Amino acid sequence: MTKVIVVGAGLAGLCAAVRLADAGCEVELLEARDEIGGRSRSRLVDGTVIELGGQFLSRPHRRMRKLVANAGLHLARTRLWSGTARLRRENAVDGRLASVGAFRDLRAFVRMTLGSNSLAAVRAAAGEDHGAGDQDARSVREWLDGIGLNGPLRPTTDTLIGEIFGGADPGEVSLLAFAELIGGEGNGFLFLLDGFGLTDFIVEGAGALCAHLADRLPPVLVDSAVVCVEHDADGVAVRTVRNEVFEGDQVVLAVPAPILDVIEFAPQLPAWIGNVNSALRFGQATKVAAVVHRRGMLRSTGFVGGSVVRWFGGSSGLVGGKRVVRIGRP
Repeated sequence: MTKVIVVGAGLAGLCAAVRLADAGCEVELLEARDEIGGRSRSRLVDGTVIELGGQFLSRPHRRMRKLVANAGLHLARTRLWSGTARLRRENAVDGRLASVGAFRDLRAFVRMTLGSNSLAAVRAAAGEDHGAGDQDARSVREWLDGIGLNGPLRPTTDTLIGEIFGGADPGEVSLLAFAELIGGEGNGFLFLLDGFGLTDFIVEGAGALCAHLADRLPPVLVDSAVVCVEHDADGVAVRTVRNEVFEGDQVVLAVPAPILDVIEFAPQLPAWIGNVNSALRFGQATKVAAVVHRRGMLRSTGFVGGSVVRWFGGSSGLVGGKRVVRIGRP
């Protein structure tokens, strides 16, 4: 029987381990944290599921939807629609909307969805000879400049893009990747209003899906951060921070790309893997959840929601907040 060591018990590692086990392999699953789930963990707070990582499933996520259904879990449509709350002034923590001059930017959003520079035109051009390479070489920043989105809504748009692409600067995001993503989700106007307008979430929480997958496997070895992987024609040996060594025939590394830089490989990985990994840029995103008492929208005041994205280069932006003015009795 082939023995496979899977490093990382996030959703990717758990799925890989389950598929390998179903194929008849012996599986050993190692996780650096003290719990499984990675960026798909959940917490139950006052009867409400709070997601610590990714939580929205959009229309193209067909495999994820099937995975949720097979686990006996349930999906529900996202109830939050931020609407004009997205149209904020840059770094306006008081919730003020962008100035009336922002409506000049609406012409650029028309160009985003219609005409020769639209996202649909970008996807169509990618289908032509050498078109995909040309569109992939263009950045989202260049495209936004080209359609004339340079007014008060530009900071909001840049921050939304960073929010979706893990903190990446729009100058480092492929236009082709952006066009395909937006095309699969909806359109440019939905993107501006709510990032994506038609998304679902797992009612029981993403952590429940991870727990279901883990139940189909031998116990996961937590607190087992991997520090070294030795490999040759005879197999692999994986050493953890606790100096435990696990031997097998193959190893699957289901970890975030930056983690590869802190794992020692003997012999070293091919140079092209290191080059690709070093070229990947990751920003920082902080997710904050607040549990508040349910109140009528027009009877509440204050700042509601928000996303802070810090670019790889150091600057940051704030989007997604809303100020609601109290009208009538408290």
